[in-house]
Amino acid sequence: MRVPVAEGFMGQVVLDKTKENIYYQSTEKIWLEHNRQKKEAVALLQAAQQAALDRAATRLSMLEHQQREKNARRKIATALYFIKREEYLLLHPEALISPYAIRRSRILINGWQPYKKQEIIDRDQGRCGICHRRVAKVSQSIDHILPVSRGGADAPYNVQLAHLRCNMLKGNRMPTPYGANGGLGRGA
Repeated sequence: MRVPVAEGFMGQVVLDKTKENIYYQSTEKIWLEHNRQKKEAVALLQAAQQAALDRAATRLSMLEHQQREKNARRKIATALYFIKREEYLLLHPEALISPYAIRRSRILINGWQPYKKQEIIDRDQGRCGICHRRVAKVSQSIDHILPVSRGGADAPYNVQLAHLRCNMLKGNRMPTPYGANGGLGRGA
């Protein structure tokens, strides 16, 4: 038999005498307990979120610091490179001259005179200056007797008609007498 003991916010507190046990069936207490647990869960969640944000901010600041250090090291390395380069150039002024300027100075020193390919062909009577055979029109090339890379001039007196193959085989080697090394100018 149930006997109402008190009226509450959401229900009644009931005393159950049949089972000799007291059961408090108050919906108000259940609601209050649920609300308290919900507030605790929200507080724990907010604390966890704040901790995660703090960790992320710390990590971000660490990354920014590392990036600043990296940029500073890069700037220092670049400055050192240019300082060392300047020191090297002070000790080795020839390094300031570009290969193009060196080649151009060789041309100016050794001499350059304009010439036409047809003039060289006519002068050499259509014969290869290396193997002394007739040169077909498709395989004609102009060979520097003393290569420009070895100090030869780019002038009519230093060029000759040659087969393209003979010229390629000779490369930048010095001239040899006809017949030596097969007549292909493979000398020193």
